[in-house]
Amino acid sequence: MAAPTCRKRSRRLAKRLKSQGAKPYVIPGGGSNAIGALGYVHVALELLTQANEMGLRIDRLVHATGSAGTQAGLVAGWKR
Repeated sequence: MAAPTCRKRSRRLAKRLKSQGAKPYVIPGGGSNAIGALGYVHVALELLTQANEMGLRIDRLVHATGSAGTQAGLVAGWKR
């Protein structure tokens, strides 16, 4: 799905949910804001926790990147 279409659909869904009394928060594609990147911090911590429990050592983590939100969160989580 093209990014503009995804953004439009996200906005429409958020508007509909608000009309139903919900409080949606739309995170941009790639997690390219502080809250989105924070989600990837938790991903990194979960990966490290599971690897430690299994006795594995992670030397490298390969991921796609675009807006760098994913990368920022993973790097921050890995440094903890």
